[in-house]
Amino acid sequence: LSKIHDIEFIKVKGHADNYYNNRCDELANLAMDEIK
Repeated sequence: LSKIHDIEFIKVKGHADNYYNNRCDELANLAMDEIK
């Protein structure tokens, strides 16, 4: 995946009001709900 996309990791404080941080949290929770 990283061979075809530029990937940049940015540390964001936990519970920060950041759109992408909130979206990742939402997706992670949805994935956890699916495997329960």
